[in-house]
Amino acid sequence: MRPRFVPVFLALLSAAALTLFLSCSALDSVMKDAVQKPRVSFTSAELTGLTFADADLLFVLEIENPNSFGVHMAGFDYDFRIDEASFVSGVSEDRLDIDAGGSSMVELPVNVTYSNLFSSFSSLIDKDESTYQIACGITFDLPVLGRIRIPVSREGEVPVLRFPKIRYGGLKVTNLTFSRAELELSMHLDNPNALSLNLSSLAYDLEINRSPWVEGGLQHAVEIGEHEEGVIRLPFTLNLIEIGKGAYDILREKQAVEYRVSGDYGFTTSIPLMREAGSNFHVSGVTQIFQ
Repeated sequence: MRPRFVPVFLALLSAAALTLFLSCSALDSVMKDAVQKPRVSFTSAELTGLTFADADLLFVLEIENPNSFGVHMAGFDYDFRIDEASFVSGVSEDRLDIDAGGSSMVELPVNVTYSNLFSSFSSLIDKDESTYQIACGITFDLPVLGRIRIPVSREGEVPVLRFPKIRYGGLKVTNLTFSRAELELSMHLDNPNALSLNLSSLAYDLEINRSPWVEGGLQHAVEIGEHEEGVIRLPFTLNLIEIGKGAYDILREKQAVEYRVSGDYGFTTSIPLMREAGSNFHVSGVTQIFQ
């Protein structure tokens, strides 16, 4: 190549390279503009299960693909927060293909255990509900754009429940003869929740001074309103000849005695998700028998 043509050749080569670079940049810009990010949104947040121990929530997200080609979801992460502090979080590697112009649903179940909730947030012990925030990130592998994460969040409320507690109320003599005693055992059921209870069953064993006195049960259902204390009256009759003179002396002299009441109880609630519940109980201490 003759020397006088070298500058011309280099100029032409530079112009060609610049044209190629600009063409590639323009093509890359066009390609990026042609690829649209999927749209992600929460469509529902539903309470699917409820007990006095925990609550189950189900979040449903919709992914819409506006592109003329299919896209691939590579997984998602989530952070369920209470009072702006993380309570439950996780990462899922579930994969999903969304057709061109199509949409798909992703379900995210979250379990809230009340014992963990109260140990982490003591301020909720006396609350009927708690505000939550859930933040999710959906990860996609897209052509040209590569791997991207699309964030989405939602707020709501979750009910806070505490199991009803049964307490000893007292033991009262309503009628006493040498051979027979009529008594009434009273128990209290504390309902700390914003729902009403209908105590439908209760079976119990009563021991006095470590001796079995009676086995009995609830005769009539007891309705207990929200944040109320229900009194359960359990009348029973003792055959003092069978139990022995010691029982008569205890009742006659109004002695302080050791008591132990144990059994189980069941009730229905005003919440459709939790129609029936129940538990066993055991209470003991020292009491004075009244007349």
